[in-house]
Amino acid sequence: MKKLFISLSAILTLVASMLPAVLARAAEGPLDSVTISPVSALVAVNGTQQFTATGKDAANQTADNVTYTWAVMAGGGTINATSGLFTAGNASGTFNGTVQVTAVQGNITKTANAGVIVAVPGHLNSLAVSPAAITIPVNGTQQFTAVAKDA
Repeated sequence: MKKLFISLSAILTLVASMLPAVLARAAEGPLDSVTISPVSALVAVNGTQQFTATGKDAANQTADNVTYTWAVMAGGGTINATSGLFTAGNASGTFNGTVQVTAVQGNITKTANAGVIVAVPGHLNSLAVSPAAITIPVNGTQQFTAVAKDA
């Protein structure tokens, strides 16, 4: 009888610890909004930028079963419709609201937009090589890295 009581007590403790999470999940409402990140991005000509989106319910909880589709609305480059990876074009410019995500949950649709500035990198201003100094034995190897920066 004592073992049964201890087992029942352990089960009740486990259920009680899980109950808030279960209730929180059950309390989630339908899709109310979608946010896009970053809301603006500076991307080098022909460079890439990963965008992400999050659907939320009215209580600002992450919504489940949301499908996201990405599109470019006002030029500046292309975007992978399913992953949100933006690839800048070869012309610089400011493209306000050009990246759009559409979030769909059942028959509810929400959208959000982000701007992109496509820029030509400046002229080379500095070059840093690392490590700066090292002794390499005969027939030895050493990996170096270089970082080029504009002004």
